[in-house]
Amino acid sequence: MIVAAEARFYGVQFREVSISVSVSSQSLRAGQLGETWFLAQAWSSVRAFAWVERTMFSTPYEHALISLDPLQPVKITLASATGAELRATMAPQTSTARSAKSDADEEWLGYLLVPNRVGASAQRQQAFIARLRGRTQRFAFDPQQDELRISAGTSTWARSPFADCDFVADEWVIRGDGFHAKSRTYRLTEIEQMTVSP
Repeated sequence: MIVAAEARFYGVQFREVSISVSVSSQSLRAGQLGETWFLAQAWSSVRAFAWVERTMFSTPYEHALISLDPLQPVKITLASATGAELRATMAPQTSTARSAKSDADEEWLGYLLVPNRVGASAQRQQAFIARLRGRTQRFAFDPQQDELRISAGTSTWARSPFADCDFVADEWVIRGDGFHAKSRTYRLTEIEQMTVSP
């Protein structure tokens, strides 16, 4: 899952891109939340925000130059100092507008596991809880016209499960105006004792 977002935090506008891999974890109580993902790598357009994410939340953030056009045709570009590059572009429809597969209010709630620190045991695995909701349009990814190019450079996610998953784009999920929230980072043993409401 590749997520790109433009948002505002306390008046500061920023853009983010993240790459996550869907996982099955026996450590999490089945059914408490809908999905579990491993956050392989993330980037922020604001250097200070990337530092806070790494330092305060133990998340794998780097600073990068990010541009994002969330309107059709969608366009995402990223370039980081470690050589990571990403480009995703929805091809313009010259004759007729692309039809959405669905167009409805949606909400996503799930766990995101973060990479363990070097030398940490599996028992110290950490995660945070994220929520995303808003009017959501879904469009099929057209491999003949749409573009997706990814280069890892020397980013840490080059050594993550993403590097071996043979990622193939399936659909575009577009929220023109959404709400996003996340918890602090917990150990899994702490999360398993929580009651999380949708």
